[in-house]
Amino acid sequence: MNTNNESGRTVCVIIGVWLLFKTILNAFINGINISDLPGDAKELIIAIAICVFMFLGIKYSNYIIAGVLALIVLWYLPGNISGLGNSDSFIRSLIYILEGGVDVLCALLLCLGSNIREHFTKSFSDITGGGQ
Repeated sequence: MNTNNESGRTVCVIIGVWLLFKTILNAFINGINISDLPGDAKELIIAIAICVFMFLGIKYSNYIIAGVLALIVLWYLPGNISGLGNSDSFIRSLIYILEGGVDVLCALLLCLGSNIREHFTKSFSDITGGGQ
C-alpha cells in the first residue's frame, strides 16, 4: 500500500502494536473474568480500529488518536496515583502509570513527528479509490 512516508507508517505500526499489547496486558492484570469479557473485547476492537486508521494514514486521525490517548491517561491518572499508596495495588498502579507515560509519548509522536504527520495526509477517497 502506498504511503506518503514509510518511516512514519513504521512508527505508527509500532504504536499500534503497543496499543494491542497494552490492551491484552491490562486484561491479564485485571484478571480474566467472564463478566469482563465484553468490555475487554470492546477495548480490543477499539485498539484494532485505531491500528487500522494509523496504518492507512487517514488525514487528521493522528490528532484524534493522540487526543484519545491523552484523555485516557488523564482519566485514569488520579486512581493510578492513589493506588501507589496501597501496598496491594502498588505494582499494578506503577504498571498503569508507566503505560500512561508511554501513551503520552505516543500521543506526542503522533502530533509532533514530521514523518508521522506526513504519513497522515490521505483522505478517505484516496483509500477507497473514490477520487479516481
